[in-house]
Amino acid sequence: MAGFPEDAKRKGSIHPGFAKRPMDLKAQAKNIADAYKQEAQRNWQIPGDPSPPAPAGLAPIGNVDDGGAIEVDLLDVANLHVKAFERPEMNANYDETMASVAQAGTTGDMISLKLQIDYVATEERAFRTRHMTVCRSIAHAAGRRLRQSTHDMFDNVVQQAANALRNADVPINIVDEATGTTDTDGPVSTPTLPPDYPHQDALEWKPDEEPNSGC
Repeated sequence: MAGFPEDAKRKGSIHPGFAKRPMDLKAQAKNIADAYKQEAQRNWQIPGDPSPPAPAGLAPIGNVDDGGAIEVDLLDVANLHVKAFERPEMNANYDETMASVAQAGTTGDMISLKLQIDYVATEERAFRTRHMTVCRSIAHAAGRRLRQSTHDMFDNVVQQAANALRNADVPINIVDEATGTTDTDGPVSTPTLPPDYPHQDALEWKPDEEPNSGC
């Protein structure tokens, strides 16, 4: 890539806020497995504060005892992320890798940090969903279902499948270097859809559009 420094150095790290989460989930899984064997009392799955080991080949993870357990009421929606799911340091570290082209981090930094951020965010969303009140759950579901019923998001799934078929049928211009003539290989076809599908015309090939239009 033009302008990308050849001496890029790693700026990313394994953050305690991320490393604690898989360790905690592993401990929760063991507790549940033992409960199935009647060897332990099953606990409610609430984030704890384990101390994760350092990954092989990397420096020890610092500040492993600096919080990490849920310490707020489970109905305190605004603060349910505090400690266990906080990601400011990870986000800042990710921004640091791209703050300057001259002092950029590595591709590995971006991949690793995005994985860490998304992993913690995914668990937070699942945790919030599991502890949602009935009223909040109904409100969220009602809005989501309304949008799904009035938006074309599901139609776009069918359209993308159709685009994949028609893209493969796009004419390929083959130039004969000896004569300089151009030959077109293959016709353009419109994918066949079920006759009762309501948007037949929307999926027809339009020559003035890009082949992947609508994806």
